[in-house]
Parts: sequence; C-alpha cells; structure tokens
Amino acid sequence: MKRYKLRPYSVAWYAVQTAGIVFLIVTWYIIFVLISAM
Repeated sequence: MKRYKLRPYSVAWYAVQTAGIVFLIVTWYIIFVLISAM
C-alpha cells in the first residue's frame, strides 16, 4: 500500500515543479512584452 500511495505523490510533485517552471517562463515573457510595449 505504501508504494501505491508514494507514486501519485511523486507524480503530483513533478507536476508542481513543471508548472512552476512554466509559470516563471510565462511571467518573464509578459514582463518582456510590457517593457517592449513601453
């Protein structure tokens, strides 16, 4: 049971890390666009 419970947690952690990286890239892209627009 412990192995089965560990897998979804690791998958969720990987998803959180991926989402964090994507969020950072999108944030920098928006900042760059705003600076270019000004």
